[in-house]
Amino acid sequence: MIEEKSFAFALKIIELSKILQDKKEFVFANQILRSGTSIGANICETGAGQSKKDFIAKNGDFIQRSKRNQILVATFKRRKHTRNRLKRLS
Repeated sequence: MIEEKSFAFALKIIELSKILQDKKEFVFANQILRSGTSIGANICETGAGQSKKDFIAKNGDFIQRSKRNQILVATFKRRKHTRNRLKRLS
């Protein structure tokens, strides 16, 4: 179940990355693509953990990637909002 959701999420991230690239937002596009698509890989690796400690560490990896995506999206939204406000002031 979680593997399917992470795969669907990765597909959405790929589309978002394409949109960002079209808007010339290459840094955000590349960062969110790497971070968002690696979540599924980390989840799959979780099941292949050699020990309980390894399992916990791999879970931490995909949680960190998820948090990173949240921060990237929030930063992009705030940046876009700030640019729009600056345009109105000009």
